[in-house]
Amino acid sequence: MPSAFRHAHGAHVLRRLQALRMATRRIRRGGLGISRQAQLQRDVDNDVLKRDHVIMTNNAEATASIDDWHDATPIPSDARDTERREREARERLADGARTGRLLKAPNEQWGAAEPANLIGRVLLATTHGKGSHPAEVDPADICAALALVAPARRDMDRLETQIIMIARNQNLPWRVIAEALGLQSPQAAAQRWQRLTGTTALSSSVVMRQRVTSALLDAGITAAETRVFLGHDPVVILQLSVTGSPAGRRHAAAKVIAALHVAGLGVTTEGGHATGDIEGYLAEGLTAEVVELT
Repeated sequence: MPSAFRHAHGAHVLRRLQALRMATRRIRRGGLGISRQAQLQRDVDNDVLKRDHVIMTNNAEATASIDDWHDATPIPSDARDTERREREARERLADGARTGRLLKAPNEQWGAAEPANLIGRVLLATTHGKGSHPAEVDPADICAALALVAPARRDMDRLETQIIMIARNQNLPWRVIAEALGLQSPQAAAQRWQRLTGTTALSSSVVMRQRVTSALLDAGITAAETRVFLGHDPVVILQLSVTGSPAGRRHAAAKVIAALHVAGLGVTTEGGHATGDIEGYLAEGLTAEVVELT
């Protein structure tokens, strides 16, 4: 609302209030009827309501330009635009620390120009306001920080990929990885790994072998006890490699079958040959096919 209008309208309301006070004094002296005083009170109330309505209307018009979440108009952009925005954002926020416009966080990690560090400088700038109010930050710095969110996320994805790779190389089960990542199941962790590494287009047999290997590792069964082979897609072949007494081998076979069952998998004789004793079949060191339980 223009300041001249606010002052004029405020003065008008003030005059109405003064008239109401004078009417009150006159009614005490018996010189003004109660109906006249009530009319003056209503006039003042109406003026105040009108003033508040005008202020709210003008505030709504002023904020309409920022409350545009419903705007579905596409924003033109391509890979070159993205690369340019990220480069300019890095340069701006790095320059902000050099010129003193932004402060470096005391706990910056890795290189100073890492996206997470640069974003942190903008967040730190908001903590230097007066009292409980956050400081105003240059909108250009805010936009620069927003432009670096995507590269910061890519950096975290790379770190996650590397640490999962280390975990798998050291034979940590997918269940342990899933719990550490806060995921709901070993399968969710494996799918996350596939998304991070871009290995979603795996053959059915490779995916099945991953499930078999994960199920066995989760049960504490090592590669020294069981071998898992790829057959013709989508067939996965499993063979018990445990040595020792027949009872020991049979116990190992039962453990393998139970571990696969937890993962929704079962085993059958290779080629589908009928047998009533799959534990004994595996215990003899014969190869078996892994199948999906229905």
